Amino acid sequence: MSTPEVSVIIPVFNRVELTRQCLEAVYRTVPPGLCEIVVVDNGSTDGTSDFLAGEAAAGRINFVRSERNLGFARACNLGAARSQGRYLLFLNNDTIPTPGWVEALLRAAALPGAGIVGAKLVYPDDTIQHAGIIFRQGRPDHVHRFAPGTSTALALRDFDMVTGACLLIPRDLFFAVGGFDETFVNSYEDVDLCLKVRALGRRVVYAPEAVVYHLEGQSEGRFKRDRENLGEFLARWRACFGRGGRFVPESVPPENLVSKRSLLFNPEFQKVEGALRVVWQAPLFDLSGYTDEARQFVLGLHEAGIPVKAVPLSWSRNRVKLPPDEALTLAQLATRTDPAGDGPAVG
Repeated sequence: MSTPEVSVIIPVFNRVELTRQCLEAVYRTVPPGLCEIVVVDNGSTDGTSDFLAGEAAAGRINFVRSERNLGFARACNLGAARSQGRYLLFLNNDTIPTPGWVEALLRAAALPGAGIVGAKLVYPDDTIQHAGIIFRQGRPDHVHRFAPGTSTALALRDFDMVTGACLLIPRDLFFAVGGFDETFVNSYEDVDLCLKVRALGRRVVYAPEAVVYHLEGQSEGRFKRDRENLGEFLARWRACFGRGGRFVPESVPPENLVSKRSLLFNPEFQKVEGALRVVWQAPLFDLSGYTDEARQFVLGLHEAGIPVKAVPLSWSRNRVKLPPDEALTLAQLATRTDPAGDGPAVG
């Protein structure tokens, strides 16, 4: 079987009627052969599991079953790990896509520098739920919420953030940053992901021709951790927004480039050749001649194929300005785990 262009990943928890409605809309609107559909059941206790097992047996979906509720971020990461598509399209089960939605997302994804693409989400009365997210009054906010569906939100444009209720991202980029950060439980993991991508110099694009109806907030416990999640988000990102709520990619500390907690950093899902042999501790991101040498040493080991873990001794405010790809590689090496549990050498 050839690799699908897109993997549509739908995390669900109970509300089988919403999942059925969403899947029927996806079946109607996705061109044959373009997408695989991966549904992750977060330990549902209603008829969801039986329904999805039947859909899988009929060959319409790939079904991933968890025995407990993993939360949105981890369920999406699990779906990504079990998917094959060149692009990953995360979709809430309380949505109803309309014809042409996937094609519109892919057209926007083909724009130079595009990293993430978000859809136009509308309420059942055709007013806007999502048409891009900005930082204002100290938090991420939907800029056009409740506006008429025919308003200025019709224009394709770049934003710093879009919602994860319908979000397209290249597979390799998603895995490079560690996917959704599982520190967040059912909110703010999507905007956190967007800012990682923006910090790497990639665009976050709003594609208004991709229209999806969104019932919003239908999952049990959806808003339970909002306060804690917002606190975590602001601790990481508040200082990276300047005057007028403008995001400043150059201000992002290297530790923000990858997820702090993600099953995609689990050795089961990592392409790790052998056990770690070197753990190198140094102030890798500080501005000094010594750290320049330490940084090049770690990168040299990595490029030579020698498994190495980078352990920054500090995240100094007096940071060196690194190219995004180099900073991302070092941040990835700082999260690396040792699948064999050997006692590596420490520098």
